[in-house]
Formats: sequence, C-alpha cells, structure tokens
Amino acid sequence: MAIGAPTYDDGASLNTGNVKVYEFSGGDWQLLGNSMIGGDYGDEFGTSVNINSAGDLVAVGSIDNSDIEMEAGMVGVFRLESGSWNQVGSNIYGETENEGFGYTVSLDSLGATLAVGSELMSSSASVRIFENQSDSWVETDSVGGNVCSLNNPGTVAITGASLGGQGTVRVFTTESTSSVYSVKTSDVKVYPNPTRDLVNISLESDAYVSVLDLQGNIITEQKVQQNATLSTASLKDGIYLLKIQTGNKIQTSRIVVLH
Repeated sequence: MAIGAPTYDDGASLNTGNVKVYEFSGGDWQLLGNSMIGGDYGDEFGTSVNINSAGDLVAVGSIDNSDIEMEAGMVGVFRLESGSWNQVGSNIYGETENEGFGYTVSLDSLGATLAVGSELMSSSASVRIFENQSDSWVETDSVGGNVCSLNNPGTVAITGASLGGQGTVRVFTTESTSSVYSVKTSDVKVYPNPTRDLVNISLESDAYVSVLDLQGNIITEQKVQQNATLSTASLKDGIYLLKIQTGNKIQTSRIVVLH
C-alpha cells in the first residue's frame, strides 16, 4: 500500500510532500523501505501515487513542481532495491505553466506502462502515456482527459475530464504489440509518433482535424477523410496537439515533430 502526504513539512520547507509504502506482515502494516520525500518548497510530492502488482514500483505525482515552468508539475517513478526506494529514470515534467502534471498517475501491473494526467482543465487537456525502455520513460502516446486509470496489461486506458460543468469518461484501447491508443468506440489512430514530415490518421468516418501549439493556438485545421495523411513538414521541432472531431466526439492527442 502506497500513501502520499502532499502537505508534509520536512522541517525546512512547507508542502514538500512525502510518500510511504507499507506491507501487511505479521498481522500489521509495516513500513517498507525508506520514505520518499519531495525536493522543493511547495512541490506537493505525493499528490497522486500508484503501485504495481508486485509492490516494488511506485509512481508519484508532484503537481506544483516548478523545475521547468511555474507549477507545471512532475512525476517520478521509484523501484524497491535492497530495502530502499530508488528512482527509475529521470523526472518526467509537465510542459506548461500551472499545468499540474501528475494530478493522477497509473501503472500497469508490471510497471512497464505509465499514464499521467494533469490538473489543468481545458479542451486540450490530455493524459500522456509512457513506456519503460531500459529504465528510461519514453512518451509513446497521449489521449484526451485529466484523470486516468490503466488496466492490468496496460492495453486499456480510462480517462475522465470536466470542463464547463460537464464531465466525460472515455475508454481508449491498444493492441498489446502497439503503442498507439485509440478511442474504443470510434477507432481513431494517429501514427507514427514521433514523426518527421507526415502523420497518418485512421478514422471510421470523415473528421475535422486541428493542429494546435501547447498554448492552444490553432496552427492549421481542415476536414479529412478516412485514412488521411497530414503534412507536418512545415512545423518546427516540438510537441503539438492534434484535435480530431468526428461527429460529437473529440479526441486530443500529442504528436512530437522531429525533423
């Protein structure tokens, strides 16, 4: 069992936050390994926590971390090794001011796939998906929503979002051999990602597609048909939002452009 205390005061800074893991042994809950403590004032380390099935890998969200941008947020993953919790790979950071990245975290049963949601409520909010590749967390996809939960194999992601007083829940699915998630009910797929000069969009019907920057500014928008190809040749290297509307359903994905 993993427990986060985001308002924990380490004696020098307020709301640094900490996380403790317990195991049930000898009829009682015993502390497992060392406490994990946030790094800076106001980080709120432990806002969200999730542990894998074996109980030896923990993901921790820190929504007010400001290492990259003010309160952009951060997520760290820790593995139990020789009685101590040691970080796996580097910190994973939010990208925009006040994003609150790490609002929710979810690991699959093996701890090989990680989904992270953000506190920021907007139409472009997305849950980012990462895979552990040789102990480095590599972003493989993103799907619309703020909060998230993965199933045990990591092949289904359930996300929720609230905007303008209305809430939505969506289910995304992927084949176990693929890193591409799609809306289960409409089967939208976006690949390759990262991309260089083009991105393929697989749809069941015609759709309106918009490319936005991370501030939500529309760069291009157009109507596309099934199995469309969108040029990214004119885009600078970076991360963009791809908003796909089919009927009354909207999927927002992140694409990485690297020329």
